[in-house]
Amino acid sequence: MATSQASADAILALYTGGGEFVVKKLFGEYGAYLDGKIVALICDDIFFVKPTPGGRTLLGACEEAPPYPGAKPCLKPDLKALAGSGRFDEILETTWRELPAPKPKARKGS
Repeated sequence: MATSQASADAILALYTGGGEFVVKKLFGEYGAYLDGKIVALICDDIFFVKPTPGGRTLLGACEEAPPYPGAKPCLKPDLKALAGSGRFDEILETTWRELPAPKPKARKGS
């Protein structure tokens, strides 16, 4: 089952931080990007955060699961518990800081 646009929009609305948080379609699901880095996935209407040491610390005992078959496990936070607390922003911003910069795209014809 693919993620609905309404689910992606609801997750997008949770972020109130200062960065640019966008969701982009990705093979029927969505990638969540903060300032150009993919920090989370939304698959089957479920929010998954890329695992980092800081994210694990902030989320504590959090379920981990692969967002799709064959994927590495990601953190699966309880969005209801995070909504309106400011922790949603903190988790995404911590994850952003700890993830490497995206690799430059190869030029066509090179």
